[in-house]
Amino acid sequence: MTKCSGMVSNGWHSYQCSKSGKLEHEGKLFCGLHHPPTIWKKRAEKERQWNEEYEIKRKAVNEAKALKAQTERRAALFPELLAALIDLDKRLRECEGPIYALEAYDSFYQENVADVIVKATKE
Repeated sequence: MTKCSGMVSNGWHSYQCSKSGKLEHEGKLFCGLHHPPTIWKKRAEKERQWNEEYEIKRKAVNEAKALKAQTERRAALFPELLAALIDLDKRLRECEGPIYALEAYDSFYQENVADVIVKATKE
């Protein structure tokens, strides 16, 4: 019975693996645990899984950052929109009759509110 050519370490000492060597690699026998091609295959699979998980997390972080930026941009426009709506309310209260109010609303909306809404919805 030939021993595995793999080396084992207990933290202080290194010694040869005591298992029997069953798999050959470059002229040496290894057990299933220390066989280099098997180790490489397992590492490649773990790295592939890690890369998939990392990519999912990276996408989630980027989406969260984009949402935060969009929210901050819209929040920055809130005072401007609020001021425009307060001004509209004041103009509507000054109007005499529904037709004048509608005309005032339409012209004011075109001048002020529409621009703020366009700014808020730009990506």
